[in-house]
Amino acid sequence: MEDKSRLPALTFGVRDHSALRSGATFGSLAGQLETSLLLTKYSGSGTQDTRYYKVLGEIYSPVYEGLYVGLGYRALFDDSGGTTTSTGARTYDRLSQYLYVPMGSLQRLQSGASLKTQVNVFLAGRQTSYFTDISSYRNDVQNKQTSGYGLDISYSAPSGGWEVFGRYWRIAESNTAALYTASGSLYGYMYEPRNNTFEVGARFGF
Repeated sequence: MEDKSRLPALTFGVRDHSALRSGATFGSLAGQLETSLLLTKYSGSGTQDTRYYKVLGEIYSPVYEGLYVGLGYRALFDDSGGTTTSTGARTYDRLSQYLYVPMGSLQRLQSGASLKTQVNVFLAGRQTSYFTDISSYRNDVQNKQTSGYGLDISYSAPSGGWEVFGRYWRIAESNTAALYTASGSLYGYMYEPRNNTFEVGARFGF
């Protein structure tokens, strides 16, 4: 299956990277917090227009001349529950949560622009599929994820007023968990398949 964004996909946030630029020592903190509304189109068991909500927070501490390490959390909520796709398949809400360690570099270029490159070391993930949105099932399924990685890159203008960025996640297959029918019998064992996420965009500061 595949989800693609339908423009506009809007993100609002706040960040402070000054400790990464000033040559501050380890223990000084920088970070960012952002929330997003993502209009999406699902393609799989039919098609469907839906929406995602995303929250992402990262804190960093410098370690040496523009290099940093930190802790990150990402939550993505798929608000599809209680509807049907174009083929009549019933849909359900989904919550994706990642905990990871961001490690990267923020470098000032000769032009005055900034280049930020980051590797996200995956610690743990959990996918919650709210199958109780479908009356045929009696429990929501939680799948644990243990393996994956992410990559971030961004280029900021010398003025700091705008930036272009790209993000990528590759997450391995999860464990399995049981799903039961409304009558209490075992329907089967569900897992989250390996998946990839691509994101590109532009940010404007004020």
